[in-house]
Amino acid sequence: MQGTHNYGSIDICVQETPPPPANDECTGAIPVSLTLPGTLCVSSIFANTSGATLSANSPSCVSINFNNDDTWYSFTAPSGTAILRYSNCFETTTTAGAGLGYALYNSCPSGNASLLCSNNFGFINGFTTLTGLTAGNVYLPRLFGSNSNNYVSFNFCIQSPLQNDECINAITLPVTNGFCTSPVIASLNGATTSAGFTSPTCRIGGPTSDVWFKTSAVKTAGNDLVMTAYTGASGTLTQIACDDDGNPETFPSASHSRITLTGRTTGETIMLRVTAVTSANEEQFAICAWDETTSVLPLITAGGNCITGNAKIIDSAQGNIYMWVPIFDNSGNIIAEVYSNGNDLGLITPNLFVNSGAVRQFGSRFYLDRNMAIQSANSITNPIKLRLYLKQTELSALQAVDPSVSGITQLKITKTNTLCQSAYSGSPTVISQEANSNYGVNYYLQYSTNGFSSFYLDGLSGVLPLKFIQFTVLRIQTGVSINWTVVKDSSIYSFEVEKSENGIQFHTIASAKRDEFISERNGNWNYTITDALANNIVFYYRIKLIDINGRIIYSKVKKLNAAKKENLFLSVYPNPANKGITIEFNNISNETAIISIFDISGRKLKQFQQINLNGKIILNISDFKAGIYLMKIDIGGRTYQKKFIK
Repeated sequence: MQGTHNYGSIDICVQETPPPPANDECTGAIPVSLTLPGTLCVSSIFANTSGATLSANSPSCVSINFNNDDTWYSFTAPSGTAILRYSNCFETTTTAGAGLGYALYNSCPSGNASLLCSNNFGFINGFTTLTGLTAGNVYLPRLFGSNSNNYVSFNFCIQSPLQNDECINAITLPVTNGFCTSPVIASLNGATTSAGFTSPTCRIGGPTSDVWFKTSAVKTAGNDLVMTAYTGASGTLTQIACDDDGNPETFPSASHSRITLTGRTTGETIMLRVTAVTSANEEQFAICAWDETTSVLPLITAGGNCITGNAKIIDSAQGNIYMWVPIFDNSGNIIAEVYSNGNDLGLITPNLFVNSGAVRQFGSRFYLDRNMAIQSANSITNPIKLRLYLKQTELSALQAVDPSVSGITQLKITKTNTLCQSAYSGSPTVISQEANSNYGVNYYLQYSTNGFSSFYLDGLSGVLPLKFIQFTVLRIQTGVSINWTVVKDSSIYSFEVEKSENGIQFHTIASAKRDEFISERNGNWNYTITDALANNIVFYYRIKLIDINGRIIYSKVKKLNAAKKENLFLSVYPNPANKGITIEFNNISNETAIISIFDISGRKLKQFQQINLNGKIILNISDFKAGIYLMKIDIGGRTYQKKFIK
């Protein structure tokens, strides 16, 4: 009898399994030291379940068919809460991203019950809060990949909870007088969401993890944070303010929260909830509170002494590199503020000189009866900001002898390369103030500088009534055209054109004498030079004006991407012009252009027809009157329009 036979093929693979790790079973659990509260898992543990086997008594939160690798660890609870955090979780055989599961026990299990359990508390990265712990007791976390039969590797740490993770444990912020002098370093790393709270009302949809503070007035600086203020006690809070980007300073300070509270009851407690804009901002920050209504004014001590002020450290560890840091004299009175703009300046040492007279005089110039010298331990990378404080009585004394000073806005800052001394000397640089403000009945001036040294306040009467009317940089075919216009003044000695690749360190690329202007109009002189060595990177330019007394004024800094054509097919310069004007074409030469000139009313005045030899046409406009003109240029089947000033 003949039987029926069925044939088939199969693939067989014999794979070597890695040996089980030492912590494959509960009895071999590896002890873990807890990460300090508020710090990143910078010393996280690298874990790998390769070779691990399924321990007895599957966790209660997994399916009945659970068949997975697991490894064991142990830690001592710091309090009733700890945070289990992991990152970089990937399958070891496929390198695909993976999730992680855990179960928590207080002893090796004899059944399926566990204290806490989750089959998956994240993907690649995740964290969970371990609650209901008893401080001092040992607990056993059992970690396993969420996908069955796939080994995983990951980093993890167990963090102590933040002290102020809940409203009831809010940290008290000291309220200082007048200025932020005692910032508190805090962190959102490891924070959890307080019960009953969601995203802040002024930042819907952001992270909800939070930390808490309490005070009676507050402003903050830190990362990109959101701050909400409440009255009442934990559990019965009433919101009174919420702020996301209220700091008035430039980025990154502009991303910081700032809340000003007015009209509150004396002694009232304000609760503050701090959250992040994104999870990437859940890290360290600085927060402080102060009462701006308490004015601490500088003392003017006559006698001609260099008074050493209180030294101050400005660096990341102090949390004040994006804050206005007050500088006091040795009597505790405000003399200056420093905004380091991200620079780790280290130790700041101030010296204040106050003379015995009302004002001081240097040649024909009067200057304020005080000067301040500042030194920092570290060099400056980014331009910093300074505020110098002065009294109304000092300003009035200067106004009495200097008619150019009608008020606080007429004061300028002169920086020299000297230390604290009794009289003005040294190589001067004039710095224009960026802002000023009342301080009670007194004032402060604010300005930017690339370095510390000695600073004087004056009105510059009769010495430098000079100013830049216009300063432009323009990409042209042969390089970069640099044009500037100044008020005509015989006290000008020369100009230097300075260039930088980073906007901080400048070097001179050209110079011009006072009488080397290319046009004169309405009491102004116009100058131009070309920088032919402008390759395809970003450049910064500025003009240095030097007067006959050696004093210096700088123009604003202009940024130019030399690789960019600035969307211009052609360039017209100089502008304003006097006798001649040049039209320069990009990538077109030896073609005829028809050029029509119109006045401001649209009336056609003149028409030229010229060949642009080597990409240039020079027009004679000496017979044109002073005014504003429109130029229409037809070339290569296209029409362009440009304005110019005669």
